[in-house]
Amino acid sequence: MFWTSPSDPALDADFDGQGCAEPRPTLGRYLTRSLPEDLFWCLGVAVFLTLLMGPFLREHSAWYQIFALNAIISTAIGLSVTNAYRFLMPALRRRLRGAVGNAFAHLLIAVGSTAFGVELAVRSIEATGGMKAADLRPDAFRIGIVIVAVLLGFQLVYERLRRQARRDELRAQEAKKEALRAELRALQARTNPHFLFNSLNTVAGLIEESPAAAERMIERLAALFRYTLRGSEAGWVRLAEEIEAVRSYLEVEAIRLGDRLESEVSVGPEAGEVLVPPLVLQPLVENAVLHGVAPRREGGRVRVEARRTDSSLVLSVADDGEGPGSSPHRGSGTSLVELEQRLELLYGGDAVLASAPVSAGGFEVTLSLPLEAPS
Repeated sequence: MFWTSPSDPALDADFDGQGCAEPRPTLGRYLTRSLPEDLFWCLGVAVFLTLLMGPFLREHSAWYQIFALNAIISTAIGLSVTNAYRFLMPALRRRLRGAVGNAFAHLLIAVGSTAFGVELAVRSIEATGGMKAADLRPDAFRIGIVIVAVLLGFQLVYERLRRQARRDELRAQEAKKEALRAELRALQARTNPHFLFNSLNTVAGLIEESPAAAERMIERLAALFRYTLRGSEAGWVRLAEEIEAVRSYLEVEAIRLGDRLESEVSVGPEAGEVLVPPLVLQPLVENAVLHGVAPRREGGRVRVEARRTDSSLVLSVADDGEGPGSSPHRGSGTSLVELEQRLELLYGGDAVLASAPVSAGGFEVTLSLPLEAPS
């Protein structure tokens, strides 16, 4: 189709049938696709006019003469109209906005291109030794008006159906996005209380034993909760902010566990600027501490690593504990599942979560995330 009505750009976009915007017109695309299509429809109109007019003109001309006449007229007018709409209409729509401007642009293009096509047709027929231009022009112009009126009516119906289908598609996409947002909020709401309850239990255990340590822990927890609330509202945070929250959490646990907890946090160059979902590392670090370090009398070590490759951000959390199934601590068992669900909702299949025992003992979880946050 060669023209559209103005309004929402999302509705006006041309699509290839798979939801992808078609490329801008080029000479190669015009010669290989648009021009053959235009010629096909022009010749179709010529056949229709020949069948319509033939019975009345057979006494004066042969069928092939009637068809040749109609073919010249329909091709000249059809190509003039379609190319005027294809190449001139976008420029006019940028200058003539609103319903009145759009109607004027259609009128200007339709009348001007039809007149040009009629003149081109009659001059071509006259040049071949056919009828004189003065005799042919009135009939050719009337035929041109009929052709453009039929094309315009068909186009308006098609455009209305296309825009309605596009509206339905956009509504369906928005409903799907809203459902994903709701599911993501539900997962986030389950993650935050989990962290809160474990942290408050830690503070409660220190109040009598070491009030000063409990006070320091409350200060660190306040910073963590501020980050949690800010991250939930923002949706995305810099990895550097997430790493700072992880350091605060490890500091809180170090107050509780003392020398039994050793930790190492390593962040590669430029990795800190990549946007990630909030609390993407904290549940993994919490699991490593609760299952890999806290149950052991001698304690253990937690290693957090972040590095940026050419195509992804790789995050890993590992402990040197006894491995899966050996911890006496029994949590809900859903933290990894819920994190994987969050990543699926946010990244689709572009994010990968992998977990496995470490050969030397312990457990490691690795995340591979895209460098660009989804829009």
